Amino acid sequence: MIPARASLVLLSLMAALHGDVARDPVRRATGEPTAVITRGTGPAVVLLNGLLGGTGRLEPLADQLVAEGFRVVIIDAYRLAADAPDVSFHGIANTVAITLRRERVNGAVVVAHAHAAGVALRLAANAPELTTDVLLLDAGVLPSTRSVGVTRAMRIASIVARFPGGPSLIRSRLAAGIRANSGNGAWLTEPVAREYTDPLLNELPAVAKMVARLAD
Repeated sequence: MIPARASLVLLSLMAALHGDVARDPVRRATGEPTAVITRGTGPAVVLLNGLLGGTGRLEPLADQLVAEGFRVVIIDAYRLAADAPDVSFHGIANTVAITLRRERVNGAVVVAHAHAAGVALRLAANAPELTTDVLLLDAGVLPSTRSVGVTRAMRIASIVARFPGGPSLIRSRLAAGIRANSGNGAWLTEPVAREYTDPLLNELPAVAKMVARLAD
């Protein structure tokens, strides 16, 4: 039962982030960004996004999983913890655990993308009753939220964004970085690239503040 669920989530996630589903930008949620989105009924799947792109890239996957009979909880862990006193991996994982208990989620498959892997691993270690499987995509085992490269990049971006053409330059550099780190860059069309980069550009001051807290 659990391996079958895990396989479904993994295959669906790969399709949603790197396949045909990812090329459908009209499927993004509308309205104000939210840190927690719960949909569907059935066995629970928790989706955690990383620092880049917000929850938009996970919503096509949520559509697919809900159609398959799963209950999906999408959590932007970094947005959720923006005002929390502790933004270490352990602190953010604790905030996520509180949210899952409030949503009455137990024994979920947890899928984490990129920097959310550090949150998912601490969640599984500190609150094992909440998880049955942890799937990490495009992620390594990071010791802490501190990242010299990300911190430096955000400081530069905050300055560049103030000048004419700055946001376009940031968008193109971010897209180039994503493409360079992809096995096949064909999926990263212009609309998809904007889905990754626009959430950051639209809230750059708040993102820069959070990155500084993570570095500290």
